[in-house]
Amino acid sequence: MKRLQKISAFFITGIMFLSVFVMPTYAQESVNISTANEKLYNELINKTEADFIEYASEICENEDSSELVVVGTAMYDRTDISNNELIDLITDISNPYLLRRLAVESYAFREPEIVDSEIMKIIMDENEESDLRTISVSLLTDYMDETQVKQLVNICNDSDGDLAYNTIKAIERMQPEIAVEIATGIYNNYETETAARINIASKVLSRSLEKTSNVRTIDQNLMSKEEFIAKSAEIYNSINDEEVRCAIQCATSNYVDNAVMMLNVEPRATGKQGYAAYRDGVALIEWHGAIITSGSSTANYVFAHAQGPSATTCTTNYTGFLDGNTSKGYYRPSSTTLTSSQRDAVYSTALSIANERIGYVLSTPIRYSISSTATNKYPVSDIIAIRCDGVVEYAYEYNNIRVFGGNTYWNISKVGAGYENEHSGYQMTPSIQANNYMVRMGAL
Repeated sequence: MKRLQKISAFFITGIMFLSVFVMPTYAQESVNISTANEKLYNELINKTEADFIEYASEICENEDSSELVVVGTAMYDRTDISNNELIDLITDISNPYLLRRLAVESYAFREPEIVDSEIMKIIMDENEESDLRTISVSLLTDYMDETQVKQLVNICNDSDGDLAYNTIKAIERMQPEIAVEIATGIYNNYETETAARINIASKVLSRSLEKTSNVRTIDQNLMSKEEFIAKSAEIYNSINDEEVRCAIQCATSNYVDNAVMMLNVEPRATGKQGYAAYRDGVALIEWHGAIITSGSSTANYVFAHAQGPSATTCTTNYTGFLDGNTSKGYYRPSSTTLTSSQRDAVYSTALSIANERIGYVLSTPIRYSISSTATNKYPVSDIIAIRCDGVVEYAYEYNNIRVFGGNTYWNISKVGAGYENEHSGYQMTPSIQANNYMVRMGAL
């Protein structure tokens, strides 16, 4: 059943939530951001359509502008911009790349009855930006017909790992039997496969086993549970790749003890694991957020984050996290002091997000697949797009540690329109998240 994400429902009232848990040291900075965003939103909504496109194009020339969140929200909300006009924005290669990308988000959030053939041409065009193709696949597969989904098989072996991963994941959502066949082939020929394809293959096969108990119920040429476990162990011990090993550890965790798989499980909740980290470097004093997954000093910090447009979720070192900018320190949610077990859970969730190669979304913190069967909380595998502040909030709130939101709908991982509305629009940014809802623990 489709769930319309009502991005505009809480634009103004959402600002009121920012008074909750306000930290006095930084509150004024965040209020200024919220006021500026509200002012810009109203300005964009009240422009003529032509003036809006012109101004939005100017803003979209700057990849680091926090105004992109507001542009995306206003583009979705403007009733004078039709789906066909959004398609024109997407397909016109003379438009700024980020304008085309925001148009994809707005088009997807409007839940089209069927994906337009012109969008499918972009998805299938190897000369197009891989990131634009990847985010289009992630956000729009739920609205493809059977023929369009089967087209994706032609690009599931793309040289771009993010596109290959998310294409197979998308096929699994709509045509799981095809995805299982692809995954089985990847597993059986892992020596010649990429880390990204082995990663998603392990998850597709594991999820299929969870549903059927034995993959052979689909096809006698496919794997049984025992074959899957044995092949996973073989791959794990043959390929010294962090992404592959993390994926296999996750995919096999429901079937065997890690000792049987000979997996080297690193002790967790040591150093600063499980804390959030922030740095500056985005326009309008905006920040970038991540979860620390390893280390106690700049020499060995590892961060799980949504890096930004043109990238998917991943882990990075201290230098990669800063990206030439200045660290703002590490934080915990103001709702708790964080026990060791809580940090362990947050760290584990953040690593799962990083390993999922989730596409970056500009105009909302997180987006889930409408084909999800979740009834309580969305698992990481149901996330089809995410922003850096969404990574931080989901990692905590999936583990019942409150970051942002009213008393009823604060948990961003929960299923339901109320939870989606609570976290839509521009009321949350990384800087607001850190300064109003987190406690700074110290420097990095």
